[in-house]
Amino acid sequence: MAKKFNACNEPHQSQFHEQEVEARDYHLQISNSFASDVDNDAESNRFVAGAKFFNYQRYGALRSGGEVSLFSRDYGGLLAAAFASSATFSIVKTCVRPVLMTHLHTNQRISDSALEYLLSLPTCFSFFYGLISDTLPIYEYRRKSYMILGAFLSMFALIGLTILSFVVTMHSSRKHEVSPVLYFYIGLIILAVTGTLISKVATDAQIIELSQREPLTKRGLTQINYLLFREIVEACGIGISSIMIRYDEVKMTYEGVISPAWIYAILFFVSMITIQLTFLHNVESPVIQRIKGISVDANDTTEYNEQVHILSNRWAPVYAFYRMCQQRAVWQLVTFLMIAMATSRFHFGRGFDVLKQLAHLRQLSELIGNAFRMLVTLTAMFAWRAWLINVSWRYTVSMAILLCIGLEILQFMLILYVDSVRNEYFYYTIHSFLGVEDAILIIFAFIPATEIAEYGLEGATSGLLASFRSIMKTSVGSICEKISHIEYFAALSTKTIAQLCILFWISAIIQGAVCFAIPLLPRQKLDAQQLRVYGGYSHVAFIFLSVCFCFTFVIATYLNIHSVYGIVHNWY
Repeated sequence: MAKKFNACNEPHQSQFHEQEVEARDYHLQISNSFASDVDNDAESNRFVAGAKFFNYQRYGALRSGGEVSLFSRDYGGLLAAAFASSATFSIVKTCVRPVLMTHLHTNQRISDSALEYLLSLPTCFSFFYGLISDTLPIYEYRRKSYMILGAFLSMFALIGLTILSFVVTMHSSRKHEVSPVLYFYIGLIILAVTGTLISKVATDAQIIELSQREPLTKRGLTQINYLLFREIVEACGIGISSIMIRYDEVKMTYEGVISPAWIYAILFFVSMITIQLTFLHNVESPVIQRIKGISVDANDTTEYNEQVHILSNRWAPVYAFYRMCQQRAVWQLVTFLMIAMATSRFHFGRGFDVLKQLAHLRQLSELIGNAFRMLVTLTAMFAWRAWLINVSWRYTVSMAILLCIGLEILQFMLILYVDSVRNEYFYYTIHSFLGVEDAILIIFAFIPATEIAEYGLEGATSGLLASFRSIMKTSVGSICEKISHIEYFAALSTKTIAQLCILFWISAIIQGAVCFAIPLLPRQKLDAQQLRVYGGYSHVAFIFLSVCFCFTFVIATYLNIHSVYGIVHNWY
């Protein structure tokens, strides 16, 4: 009986033994790299023994290789890929509205409420693209190859959009002839967004790898520099595209100053140049994957800069991703991000429309208000980089959220009950400072990934956080849009203002509920590492994350597909 029991457990024991051997070999590699550094210190007659033997400035990194400069020639291709993906996404997203309204004759309100969220749906699969890039290197490269692949997809979509925009114009198209064109146009837009998404996931993963090479006190500088670069490019893209769009107050439609075909053509050439820069100016160590049990030539040696991954089978990275989702550090951070995105995006749309009417807002002023909000967002990110990079994460998030909630309460209370502040200057001043919350969500949806990412799953980790951030934003925005159809305010009166005040207070309380989820966020870098190593695993966590993702994705897809069907049905 004992022999039978031992025989049944031999596969499990061998599996655990293999994992222990792999972990021991990895730690031996790290120890050897540290030992070489100590030998260098001994040769230079530096005293390294005693209490100061462990130097956090040198050995506080999570990955060997030393810190790098992001804005250097070696990583110009990475920045080019980030530039192309950010610029393409921001400009294409802004140009969708005037094309649909002028060239394809759609209804303004439907195109504004539905397609704005529909474009974000491809981002929900970021974890899938990240896992693919981690698992299946293309020509021995996991990052730059997928940056090039994403640029190729964007190029293909952009050349199609260019041809389509030249053929179908606002004068040549007829309302009953553009139904097939609409499907083709939406398909090309989604393909372009998917290409930018693949490129973004690859750049995010490589940034995490580079950031893990930084010492403890400096870790996060590469990430925040990268985030600032992307946000500046996206802000410039939105600003340029906004200049090329004007609002016709008579027709109540958005029209392009120039043909969108030229915009798509310029983006096509940007993507084409990006491919060359990414291929030539992006330093990345090639990856060689070998399967255990397959014989390897003894004379086959590995280059010094190659990463050799010994896998038990080809599905080992997928199982590693499954185990990663069970880690306490991962599911706690994802849960916090879901709650933060859901509460921060919750609002009563019709109530805010009435508030804008009270403030006498003009349609053209909205672009200026959003530009100032982006400026505040960038300022807050620069401030975090300069002074708060080593401050408690929980303290930073809680202070930013409470500040923004207080500003929103001040905004709606004064506009509702004080006539002298009912103007667009006061409204957009408060609206601009709410960019602090946007900055905090951008930062803490990416910065903690460096501390909790498993070796070889950097793309899956950053993609997982990006997926839940996008799906919660999309689903909550779609739900709030549907709720706004139920709200109705016939005329402004004392009773109506009291009802609006109650709605805004409910919205503020819901947004403040994120404070109860802040304990799920690690305190700082070392706390996140400790939580990853000693936090343990939960078999229910993967089921919980899967149910949350599927449920929110189904809701977002149903609501947006239903609205897109309304656009098509509007023609007949």
